[in-house]
Amino acid sequence: MEAMAPDEMDQDYRQKSGREELEDKAQDQIRAKGQEEEDIRGVEKEIDIASGTEVRKLLEAKLQFLRQEISSIRHEISSRDQQIVSLRQEICSVRSVQEAPASAGLSLGVPEKLLQELTEYLAEQKAKSKSKKSVQLSSVSQYIWGTLERQVGLEMMFNEIDPNPEHLSDLPAFGWDDRQERSQADRYIPHLNKIASGRKWMLIDAANNYPTLLSGFLGGWNFKGTTDVAFVHRIVLKSDPRRGLKCIFELKKDLRGGRDKAIIQTTIRLVMANVFAQQFRPFAVLTDLDDFWSLYWMDASTIYWFTFESRASAVGYIEELLQDSDNDKMGTSEALAIHARPRGEDEGLLFVKKRRMYEPPEMDNLKDLVGLIPDEEILSARVQLSVQQLEKLLHIPLFSGGALAT
Repeated sequence: MEAMAPDEMDQDYRQKSGREELEDKAQDQIRAKGQEEEDIRGVEKEIDIASGTEVRKLLEAKLQFLRQEISSIRHEISSRDQQIVSLRQEICSVRSVQEAPASAGLSLGVPEKLLQELTEYLAEQKAKSKSKKSVQLSSVSQYIWGTLERQVGLEMMFNEIDPNPEHLSDLPAFGWDDRQERSQADRYIPHLNKIASGRKWMLIDAANNYPTLLSGFLGGWNFKGTTDVAFVHRIVLKSDPRRGLKCIFELKKDLRGGRDKAIIQTTIRLVMANVFAQQFRPFAVLTDLDDFWSLYWMDASTIYWFTFESRASAVGYIEELLQDSDNDKMGTSEALAIHARPRGEDEGLLFVKKRRMYEPPEMDNLKDLVGLIPDEEILSARVQLSVQQLEKLLHIPLFSGGALAT
């Protein structure tokens, strides 16, 4: 048997001391009990020889008091005995754990190799999280995007779309008031609910109700925040909304100034949405809900964008994308490919050359990332999904989520 560590010896010493203290108190109470019993016998003897009625009443009252005292002492002795038994059991339990071989592992049937991989992965993620800088998605600037150019592989280009969708929408312009955008959700949520979205998708007020919807790691940055409005799969919404994202809306009252910053922020939000919900291949819309409507979508590592000439055409295409995916016909990129007219020259900015993602997609989609991101990140994704599967298997939260993208 290995020698106990100092902390273990100290714990064992405290437990022994506590047990000895309880036993000493129990002995004191036993002696007190004996004294009380002797007093009772003395009082009973005095009652027998007492002649006066008043004296006899006083002695009987004293006898009753002494009997109550001894009953209380007996109860305390019983309680102390139970504490001593519990403490002895605890000491035996600690000793059995200390003497158990380190190779015994968990009794849950979890392979030691998997536990080792999970431990190493969590340690690595914790170290990574410390080195990442936190930034709000609403505060992303050109400087931050510049750092992502060297860390994340994404190509952004313009893609012209046929200006004639199958149908034109009659959605009217939205009239903003003087309040901030998110403060007007009570008005723009009912307005956007007029978009024909199909059976599967539900519009949510992400800005006010889901503040961490798009939080996660990307290119050395720990992005925190959400989007304004999103269409989410109705079933997934009940458990993990960001896994069911289909369309996100960035709403701006005025895009005459700061449009470049709004485009950068929308693009990063689009990437995060596709990291979390690759199954649904989300697209993004940047709009003032009046005449400016710009659409963003992803195909592999390329981000495409197109700005519509009219609100009727833009909303018409958005409705087609939602309804096509509602019927499981095709994804966003395939649906838009029917209407797209790729230019011979790239009219967009080549932002970065390589894609890298820190939040893994579902296991079935990992094969699609081979060759796009490093092999070690594929392994990390598999390990992280193993953590999630293990949590479901055991029905308990084994690990805190601080080390993972949230």
